[in-house]
Amino acid sequence: MEQVDWAGLDVVIHLASAGVKAAHRFWPECLATNIVGQQNLLSWVAQYKNIKKIIIAGTFYEKIVYENPVLWDNPYVATKWTASESFKAWAQHAGCISVLLHFFQVYGPGDESGNVLSYTKNSLRSGLVAKLGGGKSRRDWIYLDDAVGALMVALTNLSADPGFSAYDVGSGELHSIRETVEFMATRIGASPDLLEFDAKRDRHDAGVELAAQRFLPGWNPVYNYKAGLTQFSTT
Repeated sequence: MEQVDWAGLDVVIHLASAGVKAAHRFWPECLATNIVGQQNLLSWVAQYKNIKKIIIAGTFYEKIVYENPVLWDNPYVATKWTASESFKAWAQHAGCISVLLHFFQVYGPGDESGNVLSYTKNSLRSGLVAKLGGGKSRRDWIYLDDAVGALMVALTNLSADPGFSAYDVGSGELHSIRETVEFMATRIGASPDLLEFDAKRDRHDAGVELAAQRFLPGWNPVYNYKAGLTQFSTT
């Protein structure tokens, strides 16, 4: 933190999170990064009046933890929810524009190979069977370029009045994993027989779902559902 030229900044975008991917969800790291790390950042921001806006990335899971208590056992979701509530409280007295963006199911180039869409694409391209869960779980898929576009809108286009606001970054549509990977197979030109579904592989939170509702003013996805998947499948 000491190495940052805080006096030379007018906007801070906080994207760092621990536990985004299921394979890396450990309580110590999530607590240290998502709660303590964010609080350290906010403490520095509060010292510099030249910083007029701070944007923090959240997740859609935070919005539905009370309706889905199983999510409290997820260190990533639980600590991100705590961090978001802390950010909201901090913003009431910060004197700067404070924006929380709830990102939905972001996918795109460079994602971890274990991500369901990356894993499926790599398997299909290699002629290997993609061993998936039941495929019924539905997600609001948003292509990476559109997620970046939302950040740019939040950076430049929002109201200049200090205070807290929260918006969704998603398409507003729900599509199942099965529908999504089957469409990818057609784009890649792979046999659907390479997709193996088994509900026994589902994670305990497979039934948790939500579509974006409160959209960021001035932002709309460039890629619709099929266009985003086509771009991802063929590159």
